[in-house]
Amino acid sequence: MCCMKKKNRKPRICLVSSSGGHFEQLQKLQPLLEKYDGFVVTEKTKFKENAKYFMLQTDLKDKWMPFKMLWNSLYTLFVWMKERPDFIITTGTMIAYPFYILKIIFRKKFVFIETFGRANMPTVAGKKMEAHSDLFIVQWESQKKFYKKAIYGGCLY
Repeated sequence: MCCMKKKNRKPRICLVSSSGGHFEQLQKLQPLLEKYDGFVVTEKTKFKENAKYFMLQTDLKDKWMPFKMLWNSLYTLFVWMKERPDFIITTGTMIAYPFYILKIIFRKKFVFIETFGRANMPTVAGKKMEAHSDLFIVQWESQKKFYKKAIYGGCLY
C-alpha cells in the first residue's frame, strides 16, 4: 500500500534562489506550487519574503562565506530529508549549490534558469551547474552562446 501511495503523490518541487533579483524572478514560478506540492527556499534578509525556509546570505567576498556555506549545506540536508523534493528549480546562486549536489547524489531533476540580469556574459553558477542540469534555460537569446545545453525560454518578467 505504501508503494501505491508514493506512485499517486504529486511531484514535490523545490524553488530555491538567493535574495533580490534572483528571488524576484523565482516568484514568477509560484503557480507551479499551486499545481504541485512544493516549497520555496531563499536567503534571510531584512525584507519579509514568501518562503518556507531561509538560508544565511552568502557573498564570495565575505570572509565568513566558507562557514556560511557549511551551515547552509547542513541546513539543506535537513530540508532535503524533510521535504524529499523531486524537482529543484533555481534562478541561482550560492544557496542553490547544496541542492545541486544533493540532486546529483539522489538523482533528482534539476532546472537552472539563468538570471535575466546577465544578457552578455555567463554566471559562475550557470557555468558550474550546467553540467548536471536536466534543463538549462536562458532568458536572453544572446546567452545561448555561453552554454552548450542552453535553451532559450524567454523572460520570466
